[in-house]
Amino acid sequence: YIARGRITGVHGGNPYVYTPSDLPSDPFMQYPAWKHKTAAYGPLWETLSGLIGYVAGDQLLTHVLAHKELALASYMLCTAMIALILRHVSPKRALAGTLLFAWNPLILMEGLQNAHNDLLMVGLILVGFWFLAQTDRTRRQDLSPEDRSWHLVMGGFAILFVWLGVLVKFIPFLLLPPLFLYTLAKERNWARWIGMGLVLLLPMVAFTFIYYRIFWHWPEVMDPILRRTEMFRLTIPSVIVSYLEKHIPKHIAQAYVSWPFLIIFAGSYLALMIRTALVMYKAPKKDYEGTRLSSPWQIVVGACLGAFLLYLLLASLWFWPWYLIWPIAFLALSDDERLKVPLILAACASQLSHVALNFVWYWFDELTWDTLYAVERPSTLLMVVPPLIAFAVLSWKHRTAQT
Repeated sequence: YIARGRITGVHGGNPYVYTPSDLPSDPFMQYPAWKHKTAAYGPLWETLSGLIGYVAGDQLLTHVLAHKELALASYMLCTAMIALILRHVSPKRALAGTLLFAWNPLILMEGLQNAHNDLLMVGLILVGFWFLAQTDRTRRQDLSPEDRSWHLVMGGFAILFVWLGVLVKFIPFLLLPPLFLYTLAKERNWARWIGMGLVLLLPMVAFTFIYYRIFWHWPEVMDPILRRTEMFRLTIPSVIVSYLEKHIPKHIAQAYVSWPFLIIFAGSYLALMIRTALVMYKAPKKDYEGTRLSSPWQIVVGACLGAFLLYLLLASLWFWPWYLIWPIAFLALSDDERLKVPLILAACASQLSHVALNFVWYWFDELTWDTLYAVERPSTLLMVVPPLIAFAVLSWKHRTAQT
């Protein structure tokens, strides 16, 4: 973060074009990993990093503390938003849901201690969902014109803040379809539905233009997304590739593995969105009170949580433990009890992967990619298999109880 912030804020360069290795005279550039890679994040994050680089001066400690302070502010924002949202939509779960996030060891270590920008991304998303929560009073179909306008305005602000999260890190893009479905669910006229959808897109287009105008350099601005198809680490696809590349060329093994997983993800995500639309657009014909249906709020929260989990399980070929910050934040808002134990298991196992990679790895006589994969394979399976088993068992119990 610091090195690329200095590229922008101190040297006036474009972090999507220049790498730390292009500025060897800068004393800070001897420290970062990924010296030969351009920026991996969105333009809003690179703008903030450039601002910190400009303000923090030439003391490395000042830069470190500035990024830690940004992480602390993001953590406080996330915690406050979760508390305010739950007090509004589910007061009985407000304390437990807030502490599930605020006291979570993974959040404290990966988000706050290690200062990953995922906390800022999640904070912006949660601000959007605070606006969305204000529409809870408009869940009936027979709305007054004032309530209908209120619903659209609050939904528009929610979409805008989620889009700001996309401009930090691209993954919240997956949340936009359920947000649009929720915001426009009251519109039964298709012409008006499309028209209002285009209106909601305008602020997104404006902010995208503002931030990308600073850094625009085609095709380099697309590299943070495109490079993901060639990066494999701590995922089921990476485990499969590590075995296949012993027998076939690496690039062929990656292609054989990545495309089936991405296609399955695309199909699963599409099915999730179709199911969300069907429930969202059929259910408002009657009041949710007194029915077995979830509220519209829980439908959209569940869809967003499901989108994150599908991405991490199927489409994320490259994984780091702090990616779990995303679903944990939505777990705090969700009333789906089936996901709490699996996500807690995954979070604990992800922290054990740090122990394996940073300590056990060094027990090997020779540090090679083969020894790295030898440590990563059991760590990956530990993060994936027990949570899936727990989810299957809890889902079976849930269905049995309903029956």
